[in-house]
Amino acid sequence: MREAEPGRCAVKRPDRKVYRRFAALLRPYRGQLAVVLAASAAGPFLLAARIWLLKVLIDDVLRGHHPQLLPAVAAAFAAIAVLNAAAGAWKTGTSGWVGAQVTGELRVRCYGALQECSLRYFHGQRLGDLLTRLSVDIAAIEELFVTGLAAIISSSVMLALFLVLLVALNPGLVLVAAGIVPVLAVTTVLDARRGRRAQQDVRERTSELTCAAEEGLSAIALVKAFARAGHEQRRFADAARRSAAARLRMVRVRATFPPLAELTAGTGMVVVVWAGASQVLAGRLSLGSLVVFLSYLASLYTPIQGLSRVASSLQKAMVGAGRVAEILDVPASLKDRVGARLPRVTGRVEFRHVTFAYGPGRPALRDVSFTIAPGEVVALTGPSGAGKTTVVSLLLSYYDPGQGTISLGRHRLADHGAASCRRQVAAVLQEPMLFDTTIAENIRYGRLDATDAEVAAAAAIAQADEFIGDLPDRYETVVGPRGARLSGGQRQRLAIARAVIKAAPVLVLDEATSALDPGTEASVLAGLRSACAGTAVLLVAHRPSAVSFADRVLVLEAGRLAAQGTPADLSGLGARPGRFTPAARPTPAPLRRGG
Repeated sequence: MREAEPGRCAVKRPDRKVYRRFAALLRPYRGQLAVVLAASAAGPFLLAARIWLLKVLIDDVLRGHHPQLLPAVAAAFAAIAVLNAAAGAWKTGTSGWVGAQVTGELRVRCYGALQECSLRYFHGQRLGDLLTRLSVDIAAIEELFVTGLAAIISSSVMLALFLVLLVALNPGLVLVAAGIVPVLAVTTVLDARRGRRAQQDVRERTSELTCAAEEGLSAIALVKAFARAGHEQRRFADAARRSAAARLRMVRVRATFPPLAELTAGTGMVVVVWAGASQVLAGRLSLGSLVVFLSYLASLYTPIQGLSRVASSLQKAMVGAGRVAEILDVPASLKDRVGARLPRVTGRVEFRHVTFAYGPGRPALRDVSFTIAPGEVVALTGPSGAGKTTVVSLLLSYYDPGQGTISLGRHRLADHGAASCRRQVAAVLQEPMLFDTTIAENIRYGRLDATDAEVAAAAAIAQADEFIGDLPDRYETVVGPRGARLSGGQRQRLAIARAVIKAAPVLVLDEATSALDPGTEASVLAGLRSACAGTAVLLVAHRPSAVSFADRVLVLEAGRLAAQGTPADLSGLGARPGRFTPAARPTPAPLRRGG
């Protein structure tokens, strides 16, 4: 198992604190829960009445020779059956509705909490684990607060009621039956303790299995490109074996303690049958009373065993509740910056003496300062690893600088909420991410209230209307997961259209035209310059053809601003913008061939 990473929540919480926290979700449904609990409590009383009717049937109707009582007894049995069915249907329907409402609300809350987390948090998480928490773990909470609560009420009422009835029938036999109680108590406690640890292991291994499947399937193109299907199969099989082993340990716990409790209860029943039959033969107890006593006693063992089973289910639920609570309790240091709302700004960007490091060690940026005026296109170029993407990440408020300030207009980003700052910036990132919906909806994601005409205009600026017009469904074409049904250049053009339609005062293009041919790239950049007049544009690029469209060029090297000027200025220095010659290095040894 991997060790906890920065951002990974691994805090254990007391069960009572977790329970109280999620119990608050039930407050809006107190009326429905009262119905569920009343129906749960009614079940034991109806069962007790049905068993007592056996005594009347045996002692009064059969042995007492009072056949005139038979219709009343039969009618009572029928009435109890109807009431029991009605209570069960009411309980099941109402508890199911409450459970669906609570889990739905909790999933929305958790997803909202994840949306508030910063990228630093997600870099320490596994996607498969988060998906497991949103699905499996939240479903377990329903069992904890709805199904489990009803079972606890029903078993507790049955235990108390039948114990009173047993004492009323024959205190002596109760003392005989009480001898097994300490053994049942010990087995229940041991089952709860060992079962909790086993369930925690099962949940973690299930999460690992989900992660292995998610990683292998989401990177299926890479897997096939490197012919690593066998490797992924083995990796998934290893995770599946670990999950199966954890479940087997849970099965061993379940196969040990519940049967032991059953054996103990059975042994106690044998002793009571012997003692009760002796009293019947001696004339000290009626046959009907013995049958009812044994029935109550068997029913008394049922809630004890039921509480043991509920405890097992609650262990699973508490594990899930604790994991869900970790999402809701992410520390502020791993959440997006909060603050005042940033008003609409002019397209002016300023970095002033900005230094930033992703962690202890060498900073990714060192004392970087530059400005972008409204209507100006500034290219940011440099070798790989120079810090270009870091500049974009800071401008999008993914991180806060360690030193220095970043401003939009005349407002410092640090003084305002991250979400409101991002509303002022439209971005096309290196990997053009699309959703599995229509082309129109993907473009409209930049501005949800955009009209069809505005969507078409944005697509025209991005030169996307050319290929859209050739599609059978045009703007209603579904692009597939992550835009899989489109080429890389088509995905980039849709991403550019999505940024254009946002009409933000700042536009960031991070290698946004890298998949386009030179002619299309030139048309797209020319269209952007015309459409985005008054917008501050940061163009991150390596290709000289893209850099040449800029008014000014910033050159980053090793996290520092090494040079700046117009494209002509840099060309006059004997270097082509975006092209760099690395320092001389020894000739590497030939690579070993392998599979």
